[in-house]
Amino acid sequence: MVVSMVPALSGCGSKSAVTQNVQSSHQARALMQRVIGADISESARGIHGSVKSVFTTVVDVRFSCSKDDFQKFLDSSEHLSSQLVVGNRTVVNTMSSEPWWNPDRLESVRGRTSRWETDEDSVPVYLMVGHVESTVDVTVYVATVLETLPKND
Repeated sequence: MVVSMVPALSGCGSKSAVTQNVQSSHQARALMQRVIGADISESARGIHGSVKSVFTTVVDVRFSCSKDDFQKFLDSSEHLSSQLVVGNRTVVNTMSSEPWWNPDRLESVRGRTSRWETDEDSVPVYLMVGHVESTVDVTVYVATVLETLPKND
């Protein structure tokens, strides 16, 4: 069972947005495990993440990996489906100020929206995968919105 928790962010009750860029690949891996129960491979590259909160919490993560590692990522979560729809652009460029967040560059896109319930909210996850230019590896974008902030135990 996934515990949909994100790191506590100071100032979440204020009206201004609080943004926390994930500083390491380890943090991004831990974030994906905590939010959607998925494991990013140790061989994944270009791992970036961001957590933004005002009244909702938005978690965005991007990474590149082999096709086999992407399948393992999907299989590691009970909430993600491997049935991605060709041409389905589920993730949009909401962070143009972040050079690492550019889903519009993906070619041969497949995507899917998944949703599940927790005790506190409904969790949508927008997943999109494709290629950047002529690379063999795939680039993965994951975006989720938590309508209520989960409580830390």
